[in-house]
Amino acid sequence: MHVPNSIMQTILKTNQPNAVLTSNRFQNASHHLCDHILRTDFAGYWICKGPPNQPQTPTKLDKILVHVHGGGYVAGHPLGSVAQFLRVAELAAERNVKLGIFALHYSLGPQAKFPRQVEEAVAAYRYLVDELQIDPSNIILEGDSAGGHLVLSLLREIYEQCLKRPGGCILIYPWVNLTNSGASFQRNQFKDVLTKDGLDHAADQVLGPDGRFKFSHLCNFSTPCPK
Repeated sequence: MHVPNSIMQTILKTNQPNAVLTSNRFQNASHHLCDHILRTDFAGYWICKGPPNQPQTPTKLDKILVHVHGGGYVAGHPLGSVAQFLRVAELAAERNVKLGIFALHYSLGPQAKFPRQVEEAVAAYRYLVDELQIDPSNIILEGDSAGGHLVLSLLREIYEQCLKRPGGCILIYPWVNLTNSGASFQRNQFKDVLTKDGLDHAADQVLGPDGRFKFSHLCNFSTPCPK
């Protein structure tokens, strides 16, 4: 049975985070966790601001991980890995690193078309740097799959807008080429979990009919970007 993405997001948002936050491990600190930030130009969650049981103000954090989830730009939720990220913050604290984790809640296709997601990512970055006065060198951008592509798009916009650069970047199996071209699609067609047809459909949903041409400078990061 096919469950609409909107229903899946509701199930995930209402059940999974609550199950984690009401657990014996985190229930005493739950009021500090998964703080929803909702602005007119972006949305996101402070999963934690330092160790889950010892929240800090953002400027006192040693590092801030900005998480951008995957899902082909048409699925996924920023709190999908909340338990894992809280554990990462705990492990960092054991090494005397106060780690804050902010998860971007970007708009999904097909309702939201590119480059709205990039604009939201830039607004969130400006919120951290300009409004909260966080040193960009302490910010680490992290994205998986489509989130990896959005991180790369954000880095390009940071360069284009002459913003201060973040201190690091982590890409986890990033979807670097929304045109889905390249010899590996043919070579690995019987090995890959995802199919070219599926990726093409997801790209069409978020880019729109002329998106590959209109946003060609952001579609394919597998080759050097034009200056």
